[in-house]
Amino acid sequence: GGSLSMRATRTEFAPLSSVDTDPITAGGRIEIGGGASIVSDGGFVEIGLNTASSAAGANQVVINGRIDTSWEIDRTGGSVYLETGGEGASVTIADTSPGDGVATQIFTQGGLILSVGSGSFRLEDAVLDARSHASLDPDLALSDVGIIHAGDVNLVESAGAETRVVADTAIRITPGLQDGTGNLTFTGAPELIAEEIRLEVGDGHGGESTAGTIDLGAAEFHDHPGATTSPLRFSLLQEAELA
Repeated sequence: GGSLSMRATRTEFAPLSSVDTDPITAGGRIEIGGGASIVSDGGFVEIGLNTASSAAGANQVVINGRIDTSWEIDRTGGSVYLETGGEGASVTIADTSPGDGVATQIFTQGGLILSVGSGSFRLEDAVLDARSHASLDPDLALSDVGIIHAGDVNLVESAGAETRVVADTAIRITPGLQDGTGNLTFTGAPELIAEEIRLEVGDGHGGESTAGTIDLGAAEFHDHPGATTSPLRFSLLQEAELA
């Protein structure tokens, strides 16, 4: 297998004429659409870095397809890393074409899944699955999923669809980390599965934000796929007062 890096740069152009008051921007969007599949056979996949540096270059990442970094069943698959930045930054992972026969999902077979950005994140009718294969040595089954964005984070499950986040060890979802303005909202009944689940909204201890909220909706939290038991550790932190 081999690793894949999809990079982008959002370019700003000067006003075209004296009557234009704002600069014009172009580019910076990466889309995997139409049920397309990326398969790396154990290699990592990174999407959204700048074309010339390791900083965020894409301002939008849209995934309506499949990313599979799994490898041999007794090995850990490759990590998937998404990064966005700049004005209007967003990551959207959503099955917007359910009739194409390809489920929208990221599957890493034990590899890290991490999305970081200065804007919003949305997971809708799609799956983030970082769990290791059952045959892997339990001491090596240590995968995590992280969603760390400055803006709102929304996990949405429509009727008849499936929205799920799965990890061996931990799931961490942290909106509003930069200035405390992001909220975390579950719509429908998304399922989070991991030994530890951390939902943290706001700019953290010592910050000035008092606005960040968490709406759990009908979300479900379990420690193993197919189980009804609760995670071993569950933490919830929001800046606004708990209702």
